Amino acid sequence: MDLIVERVNVWAASIRDEAGGLSQLLAGLRDAGADLDFVIARRTPEKPGTGVVFVTPLRGDREVAAAARLGFNVTNSVHSARIEGDNRPGVAAEVTEKLTAAG
Repeated sequence: MDLIVERVNVWAASIRDEAGGLSQLLAGLRDAGADLDFVIARRTPEKPGTGVVFVTPLRGDREVAAAARLGFNVTNSVHSARIEGDNRPGVAAEVTEKLTAAG
């Protein structure tokens, strides 16, 4: 199993929990040239009317500057690895088993 594995920073920003709240932030990243592999957004029940979006990767000064203007910061609460290789059933389980064995 040949895989490319790299640790990646996850960026997070607060969003308004209303129509267009997420698309406004993602459009700003798009306009800066971001090619995102991962996006997840959720409401924040502890703060009604808001949500949070997590994205990765952001590369280069232009993307990072746009992210900062939009309110994104690297988060320490979500850790991520980017794994690239041939897809087949069970590959995710194999990768996590190897990570577990490595400690």
